Amino acid sequence: RRPFGAGPALDETAAHQPFGAPDAGPRSGATRFGAAGDGTAAHRPFGPDDDPDDDDQDDRRDDARARSGRRPRRRSVVTVLASVLLAMALVAAGVYWLTLREPARGTLPADYARSICGSVRDWQQAVDSAGGALVTAIAREQDRAAVRTVVGTYYTGLAGRTDQLRTALLDAGVADVSGGQAYADSLAAAVGDQATTLRGLSAKAAKLDPKAAATFQIGLQSLLTGSETAVSEVSAALARPTAGTPAALRTALSAEPACAPYVG
Repeated sequence: RRPFGAGPALDETAAHQPFGAPDAGPRSGATRFGAAGDGTAAHRPFGPDDDPDDDDQDDRRDDARARSGRRPRRRSVVTVLASVLLAMALVAAGVYWLTLREPARGTLPADYARSICGSVRDWQQAVDSAGGALVTAIAREQDRAAVRTVVGTYYTGLAGRTDQLRTALLDAGVADVSGGQAYADSLAAAVGDQATTLRGLSAKAAKLDPKAAATFQIGLQSLLTGSETAVSEVSAALARPTAGTPAALRTALSAEPACAPYVG
């Protein structure tokens, strides 16, 4: 071992060069890259400013700067995406709210009048046709028990046909006029009441006593007017419902040829 300040040792492989020596040669031990001219790892001692911990600190600072440079970009992308998604959600919610708030549009008065009057006309024709067949069947039948069955079947079928009329009226919708909903509800309710009445007539027909000739005939005659009453009630509900007829709808009903038999 040489004392500090001595000249360079003759044996460079065994010499220990102190810190701060100006012209150190290659040695085994700590190395530092970039000192040799040929680009290889040259051996030179660490100087006062070459603390190994400084390299570690520099590396950590470089890593910290690199991380700090990436994180804001990731945060900015996430923030933009979140803002876009939030904006889309608000727009969708607004459209949905406006859709719920928008009142449903009804049927044009002329189209509504054509639909309901056509349905009532078809129903009345079915009632008239079935009534004619009933009268013919009663005239040919001598067995009162059979007559009772025919009358009961007639009113059961007529009640079912009246239910179909009510369904057709509901399917027609509501006239797009003030008071259109009330008119539609009133008409449908009247038709429903007639269907119930016709089923009641069928039940009364089943109670006729075939063995009591006098009372059977009287009861039969009272039952046979039921269909005429049903037609009258439905016609009245169409022309003058309990809820009243809006002026605009009354004009449409009057202008529709199919409604002429009911509204004049």
